Amino acid sequence: MSAPVRFPCPDCGAWQRGGRPGAVLACAGCGSPVVVPARSEQPPAPPPEPRPTAPERPPFDAAHARRKLFTTASVVLALVAVAHLGLYMLLTRDARASMATLEARHEAAELERAREPSGEALPGSPEYKAWREAKARWLDAETWRSDRRQVALLRGGILVSFVVQVAITVWILLRLLGSVRRRARRA
Repeated sequence: MSAPVRFPCPDCGAWQRGGRPGAVLACAGCGSPVVVPARSEQPPAPPPEPRPTAPERPPFDAAHARRKLFTTASVVLALVAVAHLGLYMLLTRDARASMATLEARHEAAELERAREPSGEALPGSPEYKAWREAKARWLDAETWRSDRRQVALLRGGILVSFVVQVAITVWILLRLLGSVRRRARRA
């Protein structure tokens, strides 16, 4: 069985379907008599839809790009600084608290000068109390020195880490600024 014949009405242009070639039909649109042709005609293709155009890009603004880069780098560096400071405070919290407690008991200069008492005093002897105080001061001084070394070591390590991260951020910033400069020259 062949496909139904499609053809336009010569009076109104409405598309008709069906019938055998040579037969006369009434137009479905206007009612006029229409002779069925021997072959189908194709309806005219609808006009193509206009393609949406991309919005026109504004010209490249190198100054704006540089401002955005500097703003972003500033935020990154501020966050890195806050993170390092927070890490330092967290890692040294116990040692700093211990140092503060010891400094409340003894002056810092006294802790620096403290040396291990020589010999031992017999309990109950007149020198025993002074020897025991000197021994306690020396033990406190050793703890204080250890805490101070720990704080200094962590401060140095975190400072080195911060400097390295600042250097990396600056290196990335300089690379991006070079890219902006090249793109501005091309534009």
